[in-house]
Amino acid sequence: MPHLPAEIIDKLVGTAVQEYQHTCHEGTDSRCLERGEESLLPTLSLVSRNWLPACRRELFKRNNVVFDVGRGSRKISDFLDILRGSDQLPNLPHILSFIVAITLEVPVAWGASFTRIPEEIFNFLDELAKRKKFFRPRTLRVHDHPFRFGLPDQSGICHWSDVISAISETFPTVTQLHIYGEHYPKFHHLVFFFKELQELHVRDCWTPSSRNGDGSLHTYRFPKGLRAIQYDLSGNDLETTLNWLRSHPPLRQMRRLLFKDVVPSSHTVIQAFINICPNLDTLCLSCFDEDETEKTTSVIDLSHNKDLDRLYFYIPGFGFTYSDSDSVRKEALLKTILLTVRTATSLRGSLEFLADARLFDEGTINWWYSLGEAISALPQDVVIK
Repeated sequence: MPHLPAEIIDKLVGTAVQEYQHTCHEGTDSRCLERGEESLLPTLSLVSRNWLPACRRELFKRNNVVFDVGRGSRKISDFLDILRGSDQLPNLPHILSFIVAITLEVPVAWGASFTRIPEEIFNFLDELAKRKKFFRPRTLRVHDHPFRFGLPDQSGICHWSDVISAISETFPTVTQLHIYGEHYPKFHHLVFFFKELQELHVRDCWTPSSRNGDGSLHTYRFPKGLRAIQYDLSGNDLETTLNWLRSHPPLRQMRRLLFKDVVPSSHTVIQAFINICPNLDTLCLSCFDEDETEKTTSVIDLSHNKDLDRLYFYIPGFGFTYSDSDSVRKEALLKTILLTVRTATSLRGSLEFLADARLFDEGTINWWYSLGEAISALPQDVVIK
């Protein structure tokens, strides 16, 4: 009896899991849904020996493996023992070959005049790097957290640049990177060290340059193959990022930009991103109802984006406007959205709005009317959602 090609089996298994998700009741608890998926995959793996690898891959694709180097040192040690045991069984698939998504929790230690990372993380990354033949993850999430158990001896601490180099060399196959450097923003430099990177999620602004050994300034650039960025604009110091973007070469592979916590004062940075993405087809703007700079209306110009296929806005509900400044911020944000829509003259797909129910009141009737006129004036037909 002929066997199905491995690619077809992969698609069948993936489709079966997706159909299971769609047919489940919307109110199903997420944990119950995960248990159902995990019971479905073992069942499918029994179809034949050829289906087992596909079911394994699907299972690990849907499970993020978390390595907490500081708080889970015992578990890390046990995992390394498993790796060494797997090395002794060359005829069986190596456990690392199944891992697709990883979260790396990195402890950060503070001193009076320095910020360093315990050297323990090197040992762990080195063990993974030795097994690159099997270890080819696609998604990496990096979190940092304070080292809460006392500062190690000076000999047991390494510099941040060393650990960034070690991480990038251990995970060269990563195409999706999520960085949550809340306590130590220098981890954002990881962005520039993954040559295969296609999707990026980064929180807050980063420093796009560093000093070389001779004291000269080295300016970083995004990987050329980057196709999607999700950027949380929660930081107030965006001037450095803006100046860097203005001199950045075009990102011709970039297709999707998603910005969170968008306020009028961040529009210049958003515009700078858009200007270096000539082939952008999706722009998502999740607006925020507070802006400490009190900046008034500004427009994001989309008139030069000829391939724009989807434009999405999330509009907050604003709550109660207790002061004149609250009203000014609300009016500025709504007017900015209106002016931006008017510039989307090449939009050829969908224009989407997700709005808080509180936005549908008497005070915004005129704005919704003006928005309707702006949409009607667009030269092409668009789908409104």
